[in-house]
Amino acid sequence: MAAGPKDEVGYRRPPAATRFRPGRSGNPSGRRKGARNLATILAAALAEPVAIGEDGSRRVSKLEAVIERLVERAASGEPRATQLLLALAQAQEDKKPKRPAEAETLSADDAFVLAELTRRLREADAT
Repeated sequence: MAAGPKDEVGYRRPPAATRFRPGRSGNPSGRRKGARNLATILAAALAEPVAIGEDGSRRVSKLEAVIERLVERAASGEPRATQLLLALAQAQEDKKPKRPAEAETLSADDAFVLAELTRRLREADAT
């Protein structure tokens, strides 16, 4: 009996007896559905609500509570908190798409304030 075109064995044509049956997976115990990665777990943890305030009447996400606390510490003059807050703000600015027509220019006063703040932060880190 001659082998027909369906019975041929070769590249990308395994023998019919060893092929996966229709409806059968080649990896039956593969990745579980809904398996979460680090980014998903972190996002879920930061989205959980937490009560803040003296009486706990205000509920915000944990991420929002952490950011508010960081801003408070930076506003009170803590150098490390200020440095971290500025780094977060810079990272957020870098994510925004820049338009060529909106070239950012600093006034002389703004450039002076930034230079002075950078100098103070470096001095605080050196001590």
